[in-house]
Amino acid sequence: MRSEKMRRIGRVCAGLGLMAGAIALCGAGDAAGDKPKFTVKEVMEKAHKGKTSLAKTAIDGKATKEELTQLLEFYQSMAMQKPEKGDLADWNARNKALVGSTQEMLDGDKAGLPAYKKAVDCKACHKLHKED
Repeated sequence: MRSEKMRRIGRVCAGLGLMAGAIALCGAGDAAGDKPKFTVKEVMEKAHKGKTSLAKTAIDGKATKEELTQLLEFYQSMAMQKPEKGDLADWNARNKALVGSTQEMLDGDKAGLPAYKKAVDCKACHKLHKED
C-alpha cells in the first residue's frame, strides 16, 4: 500500500516536472527576462532594411560571427512576439526557421546558409503577418 502511494507521488512529480519544462521551452512566463529586447519594427529596421543590411550580408555569406550573433538576438526577440495579423503557428514556424538557420550559420554548419536564404522571405511573411 505504501509503495503504491510512493509510486503515485513519483508519477505526479515527474508529470509536474515535464509540464514545467514544457512551459520553460515555450517561453511562457511573466518575468522581466521574458520580454523581447527589440520590437518587430526595430528588428526589421536594424536587420533587414537596406542593401547593406545584416540580413543581406548573411545572405551573401559574408557575415562575421558578431553580425550573426546580432542577427540571432534580433530573431530570438522577434520570435517572442505575436504577429500583427495571421496565423500564430505560421509565425512561429517562420521565426523558428530564422533562429535555427542563423544558429547553424553561427555554428559553422554549411546547411545554415541555404536554410537562411529560404527562411528570409520578407514578401511572403509581410503578406501574411504585417498589417497594411
